[in-house]
Amino acid sequence: MRKKTIWGVRRLVCKTIADVLGMKTKEVLSEHTFARDLQASDTDVAEILTYLDIKLGIIFPERDEGTRKTRTVASLTKRVLACYRRTHGSFACGQGKKRRELTHGTMNTG
Repeated sequence: MRKKTIWGVRRLVCKTIADVLGMKTKEVLSEHTFARDLQASDTDVAEILTYLDIKLGIIFPERDEGTRKTRTVASLTKRVLACYRRTHGSFACGQGKKRRELTHGTMNTG
């Protein structure tokens, strides 16, 4: 498995949440709560964690307790990044096209 950048992991978290909940990725915001804003059940969150386990090659410690503690998209993203770092040691450095454009002061998302 190729290492991912921090932004790549964050995008994958939002895409996975959107896929499981039947939403568009751009509708998933970091401040959203799973229960109130996204109307996701504990089962939905567990399914999201399972997909992320598989896609990122990570294992969440204390999965059942973590499912109950994960209240927002930001808290899930933080847990995923920590697990990814613990499992893979580091992130890719992000030397792709967007990274080069950012360092030169422009950002073309098209």
